[in-house]
Amino acid sequence: MGNNSWGNVSCLSILTLMVFWGQIQNYMMRSNLNFLIVTMVNESSVMSQQTLSNTTDISERCHIDLDNVGSLNKTSPIGIVEDLATTSGSFHWDAWQRAFILGANSYGYLCTQIIGGRLTEIYGVKRIYGFGLLGSGILTALSPWAAYQHPNFLVALRIGIGLLTGVTFPSLHAMTARWVPVERRSRFISRSYFGSTFGLIITFPMCAYIVSWWNWEGAFYAISFITGIWFVFWWILVFDSPQDHPRISSDELEYLNTLIGREIDHKLYFAQCDWLGVLVLLCIGMFFNGAISSGHFSSHVDLAPNFAGTLLGISNTFSGGLMGFMTPLAVAALTEDMTMSSWTTLFSVTAVIYVLGKLLYVVLISGETQSWNHPIKSRRPSEDDTVSAPLKL
Repeated sequence: MGNNSWGNVSCLSILTLMVFWGQIQNYMMRSNLNFLIVTMVNESSVMSQQTLSNTTDISERCHIDLDNVGSLNKTSPIGIVEDLATTSGSFHWDAWQRAFILGANSYGYLCTQIIGGRLTEIYGVKRIYGFGLLGSGILTALSPWAAYQHPNFLVALRIGIGLLTGVTFPSLHAMTARWVPVERRSRFISRSYFGSTFGLIITFPMCAYIVSWWNWEGAFYAISFITGIWFVFWWILVFDSPQDHPRISSDELEYLNTLIGREIDHKLYFAQCDWLGVLVLLCIGMFFNGAISSGHFSSHVDLAPNFAGTLLGISNTFSGGLMGFMTPLAVAALTEDMTMSSWTTLFSVTAVIYVLGKLLYVVLISGETQSWNHPIKSRRPSEDDTVSAPLKL
């Protein structure tokens, strides 16, 4: 293997950076439509009618001074709402059509969790994760065309993006089990997987800037272009295991082999619409949500490194895929009247699910590698055995 051609930068550090960047692109492609659909729909019809024009039952709604809406600063949240309400998009999609479009990604995402993890365990992360994001980037570039054809075209395309991005998290877990020693896994996962949260943070303001400077179609094209650049670097710099890397140093290879070889078998209810308070609470919530990267996201690798991708695929099928397409429908059903009480109900239900789920995790989880992580390769038959051949898995 020779000396490390990267100088003082280890191949594991390069891998961390590329996964971080990949997760940014992953969540850009998954979340961009949540913002861009507002600029695509004509006059944001449902929102404008219910939050600005309809003054009935006003005590249940955010306290907007309708007489002074025109004088609001356009950079304030209320000003942006007023601006969106007077902006004409290209499409006349009602709330339920938008809910199905937004949830379509999760229909596909639900289907490839288990198979994504298993494929990576067999064929490697370089191909599965890399082509998953590259294919998603291509479909993202086709999103404007699909939207202009028919909403069902866009739904089908978003399902395709979900199918391709569904392999990403399970494939990363399979890769982590082969590249990262157990004592560094929590740090690796929190640093690299955290790109998903960073992707959410930068996607909306980036899309807003592109829409204001160009148009909503340009936001799709820009994200696809960046994803294409990422794939070039990914293909050049990332390999399925330390043994496959042509530029890894002999010291790093020996270090990883020694430590990993022991485990892996080789082959809103705040201040009555105080938007700043709500924003602060959401930011704090997302901050603590990042703890999942070093919490339950690490559990699959701890429990069974050989099947980490498959395990995450199973759990993410229900938590990521199933909830992903049910959530937009639940939001549409619970907040159809756009009242404060309906949004309070929605956030309260979400909080209860979070708390109960975490309590069950803390009570039931183990950090020990399970016995079924190691396949039974062979054993010597005894006189009492009734089989004539060694047991194999």
